[in-house]
Amino acid sequence: MSVTYGEALQWGTAYLQHCHVDSARLDAEVLLAHCLGCERTTLYCHRDQRLMSEVWQRFAELIARRGAHEPLAYLTGVREFWSLPLAVRPGVLIPRPETEWVVETALRYAPSFTRQGRRCRILDIGTGSGNIAIAMAASLADVMVIAIDISREALVVAQSNARACGVVERVTFVQSDLLGPLNPRGTPFDLLLSNPPYIAAGEIASLPETVRDYEPHLALDGGDDGLLLYRRLIAAGPQYLSEAGVAIVEVGYQQAGEVSQLFTQSQQWDVLEVVKDYSGIERVVVAQRRQQGAARHGLHRDRRGSPA
Repeated sequence: MSVTYGEALQWGTAYLQHCHVDSARLDAEVLLAHCLGCERTTLYCHRDQRLMSEVWQRFAELIARRGAHEPLAYLTGVREFWSLPLAVRPGVLIPRPETEWVVETALRYAPSFTRQGRRCRILDIGTGSGNIAIAMAASLADVMVIAIDISREALVVAQSNARACGVVERVTFVQSDLLGPLNPRGTPFDLLLSNPPYIAAGEIASLPETVRDYEPHLALDGGDDGLLLYRRLIAAGPQYLSEAGVAIVEVGYQQAGEVSQLFTQSQQWDVLEVVKDYSGIERVVVAQRRQQGAARHGLHRDRRGSPA
C-alpha cells in the first residue's frame, strides 16, 4: 500500500479519534515524524510525498498502540524535561512538566550552599528517569548529586540519560529503597529533592488508562493515603542533611496541607514555603531541617518566589 504523508496523517488522526484519544491530530503528527526522523513541519511541506512501505507499516503499528492508550512517550522513547530530551521506556515513570517546579525551586535555594567555592550536595530520592538529578546537574556547575531509586530498570535509563546530557561525572546513581545505603555520618547533603509516589493505593484503579495500564505502579503507589513515602522521608531525612539543609518535595493535588503538617508534627523540620503554579495549584512543599531555637512561619509562593 502506498500513501502520502497527508493521507497517512488523515488516517492516523481518524483512527485515534475513534479510540477517544484527546490529542489525536497532534499524536498522529508526532508519530509520523518519529517514523520518518523529521520535524513535524516537514509533514506539511511534503504532504504529497509517498511513504516507503516499511515506514507506513511502522506508523500503523504505533498508531494502533496509541489507540490502545499506550503513552506517547513510550512509543517515541523520548520525553522532554527542563528542555532536555530524556529517554523513557516501559517500566520507567514518564517525567511530568509539574516536576519542573521542584527543579526551579531547588535552583533558588542552591546558591546559598555554593559560597566560598564549595559544591552544593544534592540527594534525589526516587530518581526514575533521572530527570530531577540531571536537570540540576545541567543547570549548576558546582554540584554533586546522589540519585536513588529502588528500580534497577529505572537506573539503567537514568544513567544513560546522564551520559547523553553530559552530566554523568556530577551524578551518581544508587539502587536502594530510599536512604538505606547512605551513611548518616558521612558528608551531609544540602538539598533533599523528591517526587515520591503520592497516589493513594485505592485511587490507582481510577487513573486514566494511559497511566494505570502502562506506567509502573511502584512509582505511583503512595500507600493507603498517598503519604507513606513522605512519612519515611520526613522521619529519616534530617540526619542526612547539613545544618541548614532543605527538603523540596513535589506533592499531589490538595496534598500540600497534609504534607506540610507531617513536616511540622515531626518536630524535626520547619516549613519554609508552599510553591504554587501559575494556576494557583500547590505543587511543592519546602522545609528546612530545624535548627536549635529556630521556628519559621511558612509562606505560599508562586513560581517567581513572591508571596501569594
